[in-house]
Amino acid sequence: MFSYDRHFRLIIEGEGSTPVFNGPHAVRDTKYTLANHYLSANWDGFHDNETGIWGYTWAAGSTVCGTDVQPYDDPHSHLSGKSFWTHNGLAKHLHLPDGSYYVTVQALNSVHHGGSLVTTVCHSTPIIIDTTKPIFSGINDIVYDEDFDILAVYYNVSDSLSGIMRVDLALGKTKYDAKIRPFSRHDHIERKHAYLLLEDPGIPDGIPAWIRVRAINNVELFTTGHSDEPIMIDRSEPIAGDLFDGKNLHVDIDYQANNDSICVHWKGFYDPESGIDSIENDCGGRHYEKDNQVGP
Repeated sequence: MFSYDRHFRLIIEGEGSTPVFNGPHAVRDTKYTLANHYLSANWDGFHDNETGIWGYTWAAGSTVCGTDVQPYDDPHSHLSGKSFWTHNGLAKHLHLPDGSYYVTVQALNSVHHGGSLVTTVCHSTPIIIDTTKPIFSGINDIVYDEDFDILAVYYNVSDSLSGIMRVDLALGKTKYDAKIRPFSRHDHIERKHAYLLLEDPGIPDGIPAWIRVRAINNVELFTTGHSDEPIMIDRSEPIAGDLFDGKNLHVDIDYQANNDSICVHWKGFYDPESGIDSIENDCGGRHYEKDNQVGP
């Protein structure tokens, strides 16, 4: 945006423009900060080919071109000459709530008769103060592909101020450690169902592994959460026990006189890793039933 009158020019610069920058680092725009007790700005590129620059003032506010945080001030007023100018403004001893703040710089030329001509540049890209941790809303799903040894974790994290910079993933023997696999860094992509993929996760067979996700925001505050239940990888078959014909407990018969029914019972079937989920019975190649209760 640009407006102009005889003595005053106002420019609201957009994303990627270079005259004015947030923060203390020269010609680098700081977008997020944890510090809420000061604001700063720096600038570069102002010039006047006819009379030169007489001086600068700067301000900061909660809106574009605002001055409610820092009124216009000359940051070089205490310096003896232009060679000492820093092109940097600092407002300190503040107590700012979290949110967006904007800086503005005015350049005044050296016209002596009729007053200086002023160019005001309002920086429309805010610097966001964020003193809160990200929100971890849980792990929605865990998918493991044993053929390719790939673990997919669907998670829900958010940060309304500075946003999520990255997520870290670890595997622990409990909810609170990373003894199976230490934290590794992963890019966070904003989408409806955020997920990350981990190749060769290194989960030992038969060991319950807790999924741990750590969300880091753009001011490097973090929140760590874990899955509701651990995941266990079981690539082995159950261990067979003893099978008995007949209804007498633990007695195996070879013959029976009744041709209306056949009884079978068993003991000792077990799986040391994931346990027994169900047992299916067959007789003479025909499938009869699925017993979802483990036993007898």
